[in-house]
Amino acid sequence: MNTEQEVRWQFLDEAQEYIDTIEAGVLDISQGFDGEKWDGVLRAAHSIKGGAAMMGYSSLSSVSHRLEDFFKIIQANRADSVNTEIEALLLQGVDYLREITQFCRQDIEITEEWLIPSLGKIFDRLKAHLGELDLREEIHLL
Repeated sequence: MNTEQEVRWQFLDEAQEYIDTIEAGVLDISQGFDGEKWDGVLRAAHSIKGGAAMMGYSSLSSVSHRLEDFFKIIQANRADSVNTEIEALLLQGVDYLREITQFCRQDIEITEEWLIPSLGKIFDRLKAHLGELDLREEIHLL
């Protein structure tokens, strides 16, 4: 295995750990908003987004970016808007992150025909519940 492939595999290992962090945070949100834990969720999603972009895993980067936006909305609202349906939708998004990571590890091409229909429905439902990230919210979070 060459050095580039080793770096890519190391990133995918780290991505799995970040996904675990995200999943734990989403599962805990129903027990009350913990700002410190949620900051960890945002950092994990942001790390996946940036690392995946650098490694050329565009689907992984795009999905984590979209989830990160929803996580920012939740943070701005202090999780007041989170109900069991939103939690379930977020967990479905996390499941896609896991699956995409496995596809990247196996060097399986991720097609729009596979990704967009189901994931699009998840994101559309999240958008209906949470709305879009407002620039004012993003500035407030900085």
